[in-house]
Amino acid sequence: MGDQLLRMGATQKYLREQYGVEWSRPYITKLVRDGKLRGMQTSGERGWWLITRQSIDALLTPSDL
Repeated sequence: MGDQLLRMGATQKYLREQYGVEWSRPYITKLVRDGKLRGMQTSGERGWWLITRQSIDALLTPSDL
């Protein structure tokens, strides 16, 4: 099963509801560009950003070492 893609507004809502964090849109796109979140921008420079829910969970869920 593939990753679930969220638009930017849904990404911010998911972050707020699940993790209690308020990240700005520019910060989220920076995390994508830095490779810390998986996502893409559709239709060129002014297209929608799509972020994977699984990458958000992987970034913010503590891992057991």
